[in-house]
Amino acid sequence: MNIEVRAETLEEFDGRVTSRLALQAFDRSGPELSSDRFLWAYRHGYERVIIISAFSDGTKVGQLVCFSKKVLLAGRFLKAAELVDLFVSPEFRGFKVASSLYAKMRETLEREGTEIVYAYANERASYMNRRYLS
Repeated sequence: MNIEVRAETLEEFDGRVTSRLALQAFDRSGPELSSDRFLWAYRHGYERVIIISAFSDGTKVGQLVCFSKKVLLAGRFLKAAELVDLFVSPEFRGFKVASSLYAKMRETLEREGTEIVYAYANERASYMNRRYLS
């Protein structure tokens, strides 16, 4: 099985594909997984968005996104990244897709000089964040 993991530009990004993947990955629906939500958040909600996606034979099978921000800490502005929206298609779990997404994201953030990486507590993602960000 050949899995390609790469950064996806906002021009390449398709909210419908991401919404379908999220619905499949979480096995539920809701407005937070809608195409409109992804499109707005990624294109208009933040100054810089980094999308790392995994593809198998041209089909998106996983995604990890972070929003780049400036954080004021002890009187200094630091470059920070908030991890959001990790999901992997159920058929591709166990094939190191998530670890590849985290590795590519970490490489990208280090290259850009990001000083702080954080994620909000989330029952599904907490284990993964601790495992790959520690």
